[in-house]
Amino acid sequence: YIGMLDDIKNKRLLPPIEWDVIIDSTRVGLQKPDPKIYELAQKQCGVDNEEILFVDNSQKNIDAAKKLGWQTFFYDSSEHKESCKKLSKFFFTRNRLDTNQ
Repeated sequence: YIGMLDDIKNKRLLPPIEWDVIIDSTRVGLQKPDPKIYELAQKQCGVDNEEILFVDNSQKNIDAAKKLGWQTFFYDSSEHKESCKKLSKFFFTRNRLDTNQ
């Protein structure tokens, strides 16, 4: 639904991460797993496929992103606190690796 992503942010169901690009399907008129929404996201990111992180709570959408070579994170909506911890840990670990190179 329109505004769902804003609701998720306001309810703090995702960790406070500075995302480079967010594609809200309700605003672009496309739905996952339609390949066009992934193409749009990739174009807006402007990076190689393997540099994109796709976060979703649907395995079929995760599978579509994996086929493109994207990194994926399954967000378990029923365990949002644990999912937030895992996602934050992913970024913390990645940032430490990036700064050590």
